[in-house]
Amino acid sequence: MWRSQWERDHSPDIKQKLITYNAEDCQAAERVAHAIDAICRADRGQRADVVNVDALKKEYPQRFGTTEFHLPEFRQINEASYWDYQRDKVYVRSNLKLKRRLSRRHKAAFKVPINKTVVLQEERPSFCRTCNNPRISKNGRFYQVIYDLKFSMAGIKRWAVRYSFNRYRCPLCNATCFQHEHQYKYGDQLRAYVLYLIVEMLISQGAVANSFQQLFGLPLTRERCIP
Repeated sequence: MWRSQWERDHSPDIKQKLITYNAEDCQAAERVAHAIDAICRADRGQRADVVNVDALKKEYPQRFGTTEFHLPEFRQINEASYWDYQRDKVYVRSNLKLKRRLSRRHKAAFKVPINKTVVLQEERPSFCRTCNNPRISKNGRFYQVIYDLKFSMAGIKRWAVRYSFNRYRCPLCNATCFQHEHQYKYGDQLRAYVLYLIVEMLISQGAVANSFQQLFGLPLTRERCIP
């Protein structure tokens, strides 16, 4: 940001900030390089703050009991990393009210409003696709929601279309069929944009899924990020 601002107005204050930042960055890198070089050159047996990882005892794939740490800071880091897991998993599982509340909150977060409803008036099938029976009866009406994006000169917005169509059933073999059923859960614009972010922008699938959940409220996951 400082670099972009300096290129616009060539402010001497921003220039000095950039020079100071680069100098401190070089000093930090030099300090790390000297520390690594000193560790590599020194006798590891005479330094209490250096541990040779090749000499560590392997405790995996499984080990029960108390974990031994060579440095006390590692114990603090390990204990702190377990706090969030206990709060989010153990406490919620032990309380049925919290568990139901969290489940309702998760379902409500992905309730996407419908922008448009399309009622399809398709013709009745002429025969059954399974047994070729010419007598097909109507068996209820079904819905399918297609999630998509709409692009404009000002930005991107979420767009959800619900299709309503008939289901038909064969009285002879009891097979069901639909005259209309969308192949994908997500529209062409959304799928193209996801591929652009992953392939062209080199963004991970997990990051893309999280951004779609936060910005558009769409139920994308890391495993199904490419719809």
